[in-house]
Amino acid sequence: NMEQYLMAKTAGLVSHNAIKSILYTILNFVIYCFLMWLGLTLIDKFIDKITAALKKRDTESLLLRFMPLLRKTAKIAFGLVFTVAVLQLYGFSVSTLVAGIGVGGVVFGLAAQKTIINIFGSVSLIIDNAYKVGDYICVSYSLDGKDVEGYVEDITLRSTKIRSLEGTMYNVPNGNISEGVVKNYTQMK
Repeated sequence: NMEQYLMAKTAGLVSHNAIKSILYTILNFVIYCFLMWLGLTLIDKFIDKITAALKKRDTESLLLRFMPLLRKTAKIAFGLVFTVAVLQLYGFSVSTLVAGIGVGGVVFGLAAQKTIINIFGSVSLIIDNAYKVGDYICVSYSLDGKDVEGYVEDITLRSTKIRSLEGTMYNVPNGNISEGVVKNYTQMK
């Protein structure tokens, strides 16, 4: 009888500790998700304040054009650092992870070569201040044997959206634009 009682009591404690452990893990996960959300929200608020202050000073500021890139870079950096810190708290070997990321980064860099060219093309276009949204431009990016000409509707990290007078939307990679010649008819004197 005593042996059965002790076994039942031990099983009850093991079950109670297992439930406690699961609830603790879930609570930690919810707290980490909240902290990640809070950090990303604070980055957004901070960038929004900087952008508003820059717009008050100078709407044509070169720094103002880098704000979307800064926002994305800050969020990615925060996410990576936060994730590595949480993994380290759970006992994962961060040095192995960082070494794996280094090797993966080389592979990713080779695979994403065109994307990286487009990002650097975006940065050079921003620095050169070649055009902005609303400008009428002609890009010497041969498409069907002719240049792309029209109004700039959007500039992203990867490409520029140009709407022709006929209404056709062209999505031209920024790497190609930065290598070619851009005629900006809006800036003509």
